[in-house]
Amino acid sequence: MALAASVGILYMPWSIVMAYQMRQREKVPLLSLMELSGGILTAFLIVYTAAMWAWCARWAGTPGIDPETIKAVHLSTWYVFDMTYNITNVQLLGCGLFAILDRSEHRIFPAWLGWFALFTAASFILETIMPYFDRGPLAIDGWWNFWFGFVIWFVWFSTQSFFVLREAARSVGRSFAPSVGALQTT
Repeated sequence: MALAASVGILYMPWSIVMAYQMRQREKVPLLSLMELSGGILTAFLIVYTAAMWAWCARWAGTPGIDPETIKAVHLSTWYVFDMTYNITNVQLLGCGLFAILDRSEHRIFPAWLGWFALFTAASFILETIMPYFDRGPLAIDGWWNFWFGFVIWFVWFSTQSFFVLREAARSVGRSFAPSVGALQTT
């Protein structure tokens, strides 16, 4: 968890790069700002919750530390992590709508990825009722909450990253390409 807290902040520059790519194509930067704000706050949540779980791991089993305190911090951190899904949904909504609405000739993201981002956001909505289930698929450790939500987000993140990196490589290549005038000799 200490490593996750250290590396989790990289979600922020990833979100900044994506927001920059989106902003260059938007007349009004609403969707890129949604992506950016959701991404920055999600990065904070990743770092914060990983740090709290590292704290739990460090002090669990230590003589004099009440196990109920460790359990309370551990479970409350899970609630913060899960119940703040709408922060990430702001990012997913910005990315999804951008991909669907982008009509440029060289799209950054395919429309299907936009629909997948919206599906990913919709899949998180069941987190709202998670506190009311002690067992089963919707409980805090249930297959929907614990496995499906993470897996579907990871698939979106990995696929989105492919297109972000592809656009970054294309943009870098374009910015370092010599101009036609510079190639002409007199």
